[in-house]
Amino acid sequence: MKSRCMYSTFVFTLTLFQYIYLYYIYYSFFGSSRILPLFPDLRDSPILANFTWSPLIHSALETTAAHLFSSTHTSNHIVPGVIAIHLRRGDYKRHCLRLAKWGSTYMGFNQFEGLVDSFNASSTVDEYLQHCLPTTPQIVHRLNEIRGEYSSPLTQVYIMTNAWPSYISTLSSALLADGWKSVSSTPDIDPFLSKEQRYVDVGVDMALAIDKAEVFVGNGVSFFFFFFAFFFYTSEPDFIFFCVCVFFQFSSLTANVVMLRMAKGFPPHSNRFL
Repeated sequence: MKSRCMYSTFVFTLTLFQYIYLYYIYYSFFGSSRILPLFPDLRDSPILANFTWSPLIHSALETTAAHLFSSTHTSNHIVPGVIAIHLRRGDYKRHCLRLAKWGSTYMGFNQFEGLVDSFNASSTVDEYLQHCLPTTPQIVHRLNEIRGEYSSPLTQVYIMTNAWPSYISTLSSALLADGWKSVSSTPDIDPFLSKEQRYVDVGVDMALAIDKAEVFVGNGVSFFFFFFAFFFYTSEPDFIFFCVCVFFQFSSLTANVVMLRMAKGFPPHSNRFL
């Protein structure tokens, strides 16, 4: 028993240091502008130069875009006047407060030169919440502001979100009252997906923002979280349950959308943030 305990402690310590090192890499590299000098090589590499959606996502993309957006220019092209916005809810009610405590900044791919919006890590808690977990009036105001600044008319809103239907309904009503001609959201794509396409609905959601929206408004703030590592013995004498629950994660959806839009040649000013 003593030897097993010593071995487990050694493995635990080694794994813990590995995850701490990974955190340093992720947070100080992907979560900062240090990654940006690599983008030209990444953009020209086969990874991005030849990037395309799977036939399953592509077919769903064209079908949903044709139903959600009123335009005659949807096939293999952006839909004029559409603005897609990424609104994350759920766990963000907790994490946005932690972001303020940690002094988190925009992720690296949300700091491209030429992007209109930036973020100061010394902001107050209220400022963090305005960018990370904005209220309905703040969202309405922000989209109104971006609509007024953009060079061509923006008339339709697509909301990428994991929010409850009641929240989406309230926000949609507020946006329509502010003069937007149509408002659709992530749940609205489901009726137009086949049984197979529902397995890749997150990809369809992202593809609408990357390939169809004229303007994208993202949540640029990054975050990480972790659980403490632990191990214990079960009732079986020869079995040790060892669990290292150190987990570092960044909110990468917005950063991936911005990165792919930049790789596709979208002008920087078409990528905005809350």
